Amino acid sequence: MTRLLTISLALALMLAGPASLSAQSTVDLRFGVTKGTIAAGSLNELEQVPRTGFTAGLAATVPLAGRFGVRLGLNYAGRGTTYGLSSSAVGRAGPSEIPGTLTYRRDYIEVSALARAMLFGGGRASLYGLAGPALAFNRRCNVDFRAPTGPSSSWGTSWGRCEIPVNRSTRIQLEEGADFGGIAGIGADVEAWDVRFSLEVLYYLGLTSDNHGGGEAVRHRVRTVQFGFSLPFG
Repeated sequence: MTRLLTISLALALMLAGPASLSAQSTVDLRFGVTKGTIAAGSLNELEQVPRTGFTAGLAATVPLAGRFGVRLGLNYAGRGTTYGLSSSAVGRAGPSEIPGTLTYRRDYIEVSALARAMLFGGGRASLYGLAGPALAFNRRCNVDFRAPTGPSSSWGTSWGRCEIPVNRSTRIQLEEGADFGGIAGIGADVEAWDVRFSLEVLYYLGLTSDNHGGGEAVRHRVRTVQFGFSLPFG
């Protein structure tokens, strides 16, 4: 949350200064890699390894005034986490006390509305900041556990509903609806052959709890690195 507020304040300060930049509306195509974990109290004692996913989507960027613009986006976004767990903690029939890995995969269709502020440049190359809300709708949820039982064999199990085990007695049941959060980040682009190519680093923080029935808050945290290109229209 602190990161989002800091970057949003920086954008506001940039917008307050005098600037003049001619710009065009663009249609943008972006794709990249996501690294996701979740914030949940009962998982604090376990070391999470970010789950690698992907993102791809379309957006329209419209200049409003000076260095300020807005970007409306629609994309497919992968989230989740992975962490180590023993087979006994899973609590299902199978070998006991074998270390394994639990993987929580979540895919969303995400709609975002991001403020865009030029930080530097504005000709053929520029540096810009992005910040704003995002609403994501659940596409699918998969939770599975895998543990090696030999050099070329393994044992595993999956869950038919969206819940993640922490130990034998604790299961976090997750909603399969919408997820609301904030996005902030920075990007750079360069123009070549009438196309602007971009590289962006974004951070997503879930603001609503994903936990079914209350209890401890469960929120997504996602880092994204994405590439893209933009074509002018209008």
